[in-house]
Amino acid sequence: MKINSAKNSHATESESKTPFEQFKRNVLARMVHAAWLLWRKHELISSLERRKNDPHFLNDIGLTQKDVEREIEKLRAQKPF
Repeated sequence: MKINSAKNSHATESESKTPFEQFKRNVLARMVHAAWLLWRKHELISSLERRKNDPHFLNDIGLTQKDVEREIEKLRAQKPF
């Protein structure tokens, strides 16, 4: 049963798409998600590098400068997916 109203038009929209259109949408969503993950990883590494010499930051997270450097290396060595 399909109900066409303005409130739930988003619910029936995917039902009318062809499998190829759904595939394209899924590929696009995965690409956007992958790009976001890579950007977040880059931002985390950049933030850690900037703050690794800040004693207040190190005290807040409870790590030494060597620990932070090891974590940065681990992040760089991780595969993106």
